[in-house]
Amino acid sequence: MFLPQAIQLYLDGRLGIFEDHISKLLFKLVVATNMNVGVLADVYEFTEAGLRQRRAASVQNVKQTHGILSLEQEMQDAGDE
Repeated sequence: MFLPQAIQLYLDGRLGIFEDHISKLLFKLVVATNMNVGVLADVYEFTEAGLRQRRAASVQNVKQTHGILSLEQEMQDAGDE
């Protein structure tokens, strides 16, 4: 079953706009992440083992919060330790 051509063109256009929007947001996010990583690398010296532990903890945090993270919550969690 095929959609009529007019509907297909409309959907393709809307999806293209959505794709462009998501791409721009992801680019901004990656730039911000890269800036943060650069600042941290300049300030701290990490061991390979420490980086592996930090990555494992980060993956776990993202999974538990379904990607909804905040600096405030991270600071509270760090204070509790």
